[in-house]
Amino acid sequence: MRKIGIIGGGQLGRMAIEEAGKYLAEIEVLTPEYPGPASDLAHVVHIGSLLDREAVLEFASEVDVLSYEIEHVDVAALRELEAAGKPVLPGADLLAVIQDKAAQKALWDEAGLPSAPWALVEGDRPDAPALVAASAKAGGFPLVQKARRGGYDGRGVKVVGSEAEARALEKAPEGEGLLACPSLVEAKVDFVKELAVVVARSPDGATAVYPCVEMVFDPRVNMCDSVLAPAEEPPSVLERAREVALSAGGPRPRGQARGRTTRLAFCRGRRRLWRGALPLEEGRDPRERGGPTAAQLGPLQHRGLRVEPVRPVPQDPPRPAIGQRRPPLARHDGQPPRRPRLACRRA
Repeated sequence: MRKIGIIGGGQLGRMAIEEAGKYLAEIEVLTPEYPGPASDLAHVVHIGSLLDREAVLEFASEVDVLSYEIEHVDVAALRELEAAGKPVLPGADLLAVIQDKAAQKALWDEAGLPSAPWALVEGDRPDAPALVAASAKAGGFPLVQKARRGGYDGRGVKVVGSEAEARALEKAPEGEGLLACPSLVEAKVDFVKELAVVVARSPDGATAVYPCVEMVFDPRVNMCDSVLAPAEEPPSVLERAREVALSAGGPRPRGQARGRTTRLAFCRGRRRLWRGALPLEEGRDPRERGGPTAAQLGPLQHRGLRVEPVRPVPQDPPRPAIGQRRPPLARHDGQPPRRPRLACRRA
């Protein structure tokens, strides 16, 4: 039986494991946290940092094929594994582009795809003059300052409406002003909604296009709240989105920048086992992890849709000590619980 290793233990990893259950394979995950969405279903769970070279190399030695479900991974370690002949899907070079928004934008422009005007901001901790200088190349204000690395779920994004606001934000307390990191600016686009199309490509170049979906954002925190499938748009718009997605993939030599196949259900980075927008509680951070309250689990209304729990939210078992086997966890598909092994690596 082949062993498939997934770096990361989030919900995308969980969905990948659910699909991989159709095949004769053993799934192992490397994650810094336990328990987690993917570790509930994995055969073996390795505890370790995704940015630790030694942890990644040690994990790779235990599996036949390596993949990842999050971009915050040591790319140098993946390149080292590829050079040694270990299959890494998608490739490390593709991940390096994903990790840098400026590299993403440059690749998008190179492909001739429609995109908002953008420009790099000079300096690792840019000030207002640097932002103003970059704005001239991006079409002026209003604009959006974006961190080149590490931003997700509304983090690493700052909307700046004017030059005066940029100078005021420069004097604001840290964390409330301009982003103090390598960044780019992008013209603020007055759009109606955001659509997404997933294109998967096999090593031999065959492609599969998944239906166009629509992201629903929570404007209070500028974060994706849920995903509607299929998108509520006329066929002409859906076909145009499909064409752009295929153009973004483009033909590539065999073995390069392989696509990955996954089911798109919820926005990355949030462990959620329910659908729809939950009301914001007094004093609660919308990004806080954990299950909803009893009141929130009742039928909700969001954009005219009836919102109900997808499945019961399980209670997390206590974290095992190093070397201790975890108890079997109940599965959510009605099948008997598995008895996964816990391979504790580095904390």
